[in-house]
Amino acid sequence: MLQQAQPGPFRTAPVRDTGQEGPGLIDERQNAFAARTGQPMGEDNVWLAGRRQEQEALGRIILKLE
Repeated sequence: MLQQAQPGPFRTAPVRDTGQEGPGLIDERQNAFAARTGQPMGEDNVWLAGRRQEQEALGRIILKLE
């Protein structure tokens, strides 16, 4: 008998809510970066560029699903 996968500690919100989590995470990381370095995180930051790409990709997927 197959068991259903239990929700993991990292995925607690439905995919539709990811758009709300992303900006919050980005803001949190940008604030931490500024506190640590004394400078804002630039748009050319590799981590930030990756998160922006993820947000755009997820947005396109959600549009296709709707």
